[in-house]
Amino acid sequence: MAVLEGERFQTIKDLGSGAMGRVSLVKDNATGDLVALKRLHEIVAVQGGARLRREFRSLERIQHDNVVRVMGYGDEDGIPFLVMEYVRGKDLTDFVLEKPPLEKLVRVFVDTALALGAVHGQGIVHRDLKPENIRVTPEGNAKLMDFGLAKSLEGTVALTRAGAVVGTVLYMAPEQCRGAPLDYRADLYALGAVMYWAFCGRAPFIGEGLAHVVMQHLQTPPTPPRVFNASIPESSRS
Repeated sequence: MAVLEGERFQTIKDLGSGAMGRVSLVKDNATGDLVALKRLHEIVAVQGGARLRREFRSLERIQHDNVVRVMGYGDEDGIPFLVMEYVRGKDLTDFVLEKPPLEKLVRVFVDTALALGAVHGQGIVHRDLKPENIRVTPEGNAKLMDFGLAKSLEGTVALTRAGAVVGTVLYMAPEQCRGAPLDYRADLYALGAVMYWAFCGRAPFIGEGLAHVVMQHLQTPPTPPRVFNASIPESSRS
């Protein structure tokens, strides 16, 4: 692991681990910059290596102020890694816990919608939009991150497991719950669900288990947001 752990990158600290891989804050010895480096878990690399490398190339094309920039990618000992812009700040969960004014939350979601527009413009569906994947900078701007489940709209069937349910159930579109093919509309549904959570203090659907939540996504209209937060403008109903 010489490239990752000595010659090219110097690990500063661990930033966390998810379903797809572990992320570290590292110093790029070639440039002196601090960047985020995601090492994929070995099982993920084995199961989806070809698709992931294809998606890395697509993500590298996205250049937008509200999207965490992919700066490069590589492979070492058969395990892919991704080099990304390091964004100071906090995720949306921590930001919402601070109870920011309504206008600041609106700004975050405008930024997130612009980010999705840029992503979809490159033919990519994020597929796992959730509060933890929206980074809020100290200036109050939002950056969309963690495309661990992203999929190119132009990807071939051979590169994707058919019927695989991916994403976070609380914010998952009905077609995603069914394991059906996805397009950009699944991300827009998820954005609406995350907004509902942020403004109402709870997800649109909650239940005793994942199956109960999934069935509500499929069958039940959400409760109007103003039931939980009367400060939401009446005009939001439209």
